[in-house]
Amino acid sequence: MFSDYTDFENDKLNGWENPAELKFAGPTGNRFLEYASPSAEPETLLRKSIALKGNTHYFFAARLRLREDEGGRYVNYLVNDTPVPLWPLEPSDWHAYDSRHFVLNDSSQVSLQYHGGKKGLDIDDLLVSEIDLTDFKGEYLNGWVLRDDYRLEFRDNDIEGKMLYIFTYPDIGHSGLFLHKPVTGLKVGGKYKFLMRVGAVNALNPAELQLKIIYPDNTAQPVGVAKIVNQLGKWEDHSGTFTATGAEGRLEIHNATNTSNGNDFTISRLEFYQVIEL
Repeated sequence: MFSDYTDFENDKLNGWENPAELKFAGPTGNRFLEYASPSAEPETLLRKSIALKGNTHYFFAARLRLREDEGGRYVNYLVNDTPVPLWPLEPSDWHAYDSRHFVLNDSSQVSLQYHGGKKGLDIDDLLVSEIDLTDFKGEYLNGWVLRDDYRLEFRDNDIEGKMLYIFTYPDIGHSGLFLHKPVTGLKVGGKYKFLMRVGAVNALNPAELQLKIIYPDNTAQPVGVAKIVNQLGKWEDHSGTFTATGAEGRLEIHNATNTSNGNDFTISRLEFYQVIEL
């Protein structure tokens, strides 16, 4: 999967152009860019040629510090000339900011803009990450593989649209690994988030789903655990994060509820993408 991450270590801009002439600052191991003499007008601080695919969701993030105690200033990314939603800045300390943005057409230029009002700004950890999104539109699994003894069935939902219906009858399969997907292009040391939206169908024995990634050497890394609350008709978002130790692996979803009676559930959304942390 695609992601573009810059931490400014070793005073490297990683391909970003620097029209505002930001300066490197900070100790070794925690380098960042500082904007000490900002303009009162909106100004493009950094820009980079990044090939983004059209009809694709992306995750934009940065770590920022407003250098005065007064908040209320704004930063945003732009994709070509289309703005990603503004981030109102918190005063004084470092904060991680992020936005999701749907890129409609193929794009090649990403920039970071500051609406500063003459307030200094520090910048670190710029991230543009493709969101590997599976929403089952067109009854498409998007590379996910369902275990052979599970029944593949899609249903429509008034709220979520298309969803994957998971049966857990004894003769179909009810526990253990049931859904997996290979992933490549991971950044070793990068932090990744996995999210799924699920709902209970039968409230007798709610499913307990375990998320993990398996690397080529069969090392397993847990991502999170989700027990589907037995409230029928209620959709729940469950997520987990992990720090990648390899460049490729296999995402797995397991059902840890042993009984197959009253265990059916639905999945309407699966997401996977790189994130940053404060």
